[in-house]
Amino acid sequence: MITLLDANFLMRRNYCAIRSNRRPDYKSIIASFYSSVVNECDKCGVNDVFLLWDKGPYLKEQFLTLKTSRYYANESDQMEVPEGASDEERKAIEDKNAWIRDQASMEAEFRHAKAHVIKFSQEFGLPSVFYKGFEADDLAFLIANELGVKDDVAFLTKDSDWYYLMGPTTEFYRLTKNQEYHKGNEVCKDRLIPL
Repeated sequence: MITLLDANFLMRRNYCAIRSNRRPDYKSIIASFYSSVVNECDKCGVNDVFLLWDKGPYLKEQFLTLKTSRYYANESDQMEVPEGASDEERKAIEDKNAWIRDQASMEAEFRHAKAHVIKFSQEFGLPSVFYKGFEADDLAFLIANELGVKDDVAFLTKDSDWYYLMGPTTEFYRLTKNQEYHKGNEVCKDRLIPL
């Protein structure tokens, strides 16, 4: 069985969990990510895992507005303190700029961790798959469509969009606390796209 894992989701989830307790660095993000990959695959009993990654800007955005509610801080977002600003205004802007720098620094750690995993995951038997302009679910559809004819395919993700990609031989493991599992056409029959 071929297993397609939503690596972008899993790394982002772990990054946010670390961030809620302490300042993340790329090494802790990487260690947490690999630990989760092993743990999730072990719980689901899957092997032959491929890590699928998002690589923007997304081609879909030429037609649809996606992910507009997501904000990833960038150093260029900092504000200039206007001439003649009061001490209170100056302090508020400086505090906001400090927050932006801090957020941008943590996002840089995330990007560093992601680049490192993509570069070296093959050495651990976990090939990474990405293509500029595609999200992981786009890649999952293409790969499952190609391989699903010959092999059973398993999806590991939290993204419900992946339900649309299920065929008769697809297994779906939802990466949640409840660890939902669905096989083939048992779920969402009205939303299936035949492979």
